[in-house]
Amino acid sequence: MSRLRITLRISIFISAITFTLFSVPVQADTSQSREQHVAELKAIYVPQYDSQYSRLMAIKTKAFTVTSLKKSFNTVMDDFLDVQKTVYGAWADPLADADAAASYSDEEIGEFEISITYLERQVAKVATITCIKGKVTKKITDISPKCPSGYVKKK
Repeated sequence: MSRLRITLRISIFISAITFTLFSVPVQADTSQSREQHVAELKAIYVPQYDSQYSRLMAIKTKAFTVTSLKKSFNTVMDDFLDVQKTVYGAWADPLADADAAASYSDEEIGEFEISITYLERQVAKVATITCIKGKVTKKITDISPKCPSGYVKKK
């Protein structure tokens, strides 16, 4: 099993425990309309989604230089966009439970925080080295780059 999948499973487990232990039940306030309640929820969660999206975009270019990070990034980004679409869709649907979407957001934002932090740490480790073999030079970009057989790292 890949390191990212293990990390994601651990993060999901930790998020579930944290959510269970520290979540406060939200009771619907019957004195306000659904639209007002959704507006309050959006004021809380949309900036968090925007912040996480910005962090993902900041690491995208560098993540795409390494194949394994590109796959991990795409997995996290696809999940992020799917969750965001689901939550925003629930808030737009007058028959959907807005509080359930907010609870789902709490859980997913916590998971994305762990996944994005992991990707940021991995991207920080990406380096490029130049390797020489006679008159031929190669640039190698990876998390822990090594010169191919027969090449020597340029100093």
